[in-house]
Amino acid sequence: MRRRSAGGKTASPRVLSLLSLLVTTFTACTTRGPVSLSPSELKVKGTHVFDGAYDEVYDAAYLALEKNEGRILAGSRLEGIIEGDKIEFTAPPGWDGTAYRSYSISVYPEGARVGVTAVPRLWADERDVSDEPRWVLPGYGGEEEHWEKLFEHITDLLHAWRTVPELTVDASRGEVKVMGVRFNAPPDWRGLEVSVDRRTAISQSSQRGKPGCAECPGGMNPTIVFEVARRSPPADAHRLENVALENALGPKLVAPEAWDATETVVGLRGTGLVVAGDPGKTVPVVWWRWDAKNPTWMIRAAAACGPPESPAGCDAQWQAVIDGVVVDPR
Repeated sequence: MRRRSAGGKTASPRVLSLLSLLVTTFTACTTRGPVSLSPSELKVKGTHVFDGAYDEVYDAAYLALEKNEGRILAGSRLEGIIEGDKIEFTAPPGWDGTAYRSYSISVYPEGARVGVTAVPRLWADERDVSDEPRWVLPGYGGEEEHWEKLFEHITDLLHAWRTVPELTVDASRGEVKVMGVRFNAPPDWRGLEVSVDRRTAISQSSQRGKPGCAECPGGMNPTIVFEVARRSPPADAHRLENVALENALGPKLVAPEAWDATETVVGLRGTGLVVAGDPGKTVPVVWWRWDAKNPTWMIRAAAACGPPESPAGCDAQWQAVIDGVVVDPR
């Protein structure tokens, strides 16, 4: 039986045979099985070049790998390397042992742009099998899909970071808002000021003047800092609690090498002794830090105060601020 074409004409057996051959060939190409790939081939396939500053591309690559491929084992902005942990995936038929994938990322200048090379490795239990014919490139779960998601995420972050959101501050109500997150400063504190670039706002127990407060108990002016900034890897994010400490005690500070820090339901709490002022004196401090966990922006607050039993203590005020955070759906 002959098949009629859309125009009503009957297709010849030869045409039908050619069409069948093309379909068979196309299907064979798109359903290609596991193959061997050398490290150099993986590097070529896993490389993309981006427009943007080096620091931004590095941060975007780190966050994209963490989001799409799991926990980060190590990263160095200076060296431009990011190492991901092994992530289990569903083993194809014939795979011996549990199947894992891991990624090593390199970030480097490429002329006026920035290159990112993401090289995956395959594992069978603890054995590296990347040199064996186990690579599947196209299709669902293939390496091409992994690279596409990774590079799309980097592109999306770089695009979002072109415009930095600003804090909206209503000093009369003690209210700070940004990107649907709303804070309320302690109602009995006097100062609430916003920076010129509107990315930082500072609330203090006493009216804000110079950093520190000579007339305050212990020379400390309890301080809460609100901030919006580009999301960075945890190791590279600046310590917002240090900003709060400098505003509470003045810029001449010597902090301890290690703080006694504890995670709580209202944020990370740190305690320790700092040397402040000139001449220096030892001051016991308590600091807090909270993060709204926005994947693109760091919307954070940090406080620097005295011990809770001291006149400069602010544990109760901090808890009220964080308990009162409102996140509007966007």
